[in-house]
Amino acid sequence: MAKNSITTMYDDAGFPVNAAFTISLTATGVVKNAPGRLAKVTVTTALSAAAVTIYDNASAASGTPLYVIPASSAVGYIQAIDAPAVNGIYASFAGTGAVTFSYG
Repeated sequence: MAKNSITTMYDDAGFPVNAAFTISLTATGVVKNAPGRLAKVTVTTALSAAAVTIYDNASAASGTPLYVIPASSAVGYIQAIDAPAVNGIYASFAGTGAVTFSYG
């Protein structure tokens, strides 16, 4: 009997292509403190009139920006990012709201 295996696809840099984890944040903080891939963001509580900037950094709001969630984004805003993060993933909230980050 044939067996189907579960495989994980990786990009050229060795990062998983699909999101394996999620985390929800309501304030500035670490999404992932190691290299990986930011797959998707979902706004779960509407953002105030300030953006959320996501950086390629393991511990600080600096370095290469991976994506900026627009200010005043409503509940249900979803954006596929699919970007490798060489150092880690860090989200900087300039206002209030909640975002779920899907990453690998």
